[in-house]
Amino acid sequence: MGSGLIRGLTLHEPWAYAIAHLGKDVENRGVHALAWSFLEGNYLAIHSAVTIKVGDARDAIDFLRDEGYPIPGTFDPVTDEALKWKEAKKAFSFGCIVAVARVEAVTGDDFRSSFWRGDDDVGIWLSDVVTIETLPCKGFQGTWVLPRDVGRELRVRYADAVKKKEA
Repeated sequence: MGSGLIRGLTLHEPWAYAIAHLGKDVENRGVHALAWSFLEGNYLAIHSAVTIKVGDARDAIDFLRDEGYPIPGTFDPVTDEALKWKEAKKAFSFGCIVAVARVEAVTGDDFRSSFWRGDDDVGIWLSDVVTIETLPCKGFQGTWVLPRDVGRELRVRYADAVKKKEA
């Protein structure tokens, strides 16, 4: 992963989970993300947002379940905000880094065929995804540089996860 600065990308659930556990290999974004081509070839920390967009999450989870993907817990958004948050917290991790991925390309074209490619303008194409022990960290919109202490700890957790994966 190298010793330089590491950038993060915050996603709302269930999308961070889908990258870490379900093989999602492209993050779909608007045309503004074409400016992120500097990410190509670098590693990116996949960060799960601290909040959840309940309507979007409901649609996404229904979509994933319809496609046969396993969703943890019993998350089923309902009308009671407190219950929604309680159930979501059982299913997903929030406010933390959940994986590291290498950015292969940032393009408006279909870089390769992928079930995960959406209708958005730009695809951030990912490979070499390594799920890590969750690392609490404040996230931001867009791409952002991890604080040094978080970057150091991420390297440790990444190395541990790679060792476990190879064993």
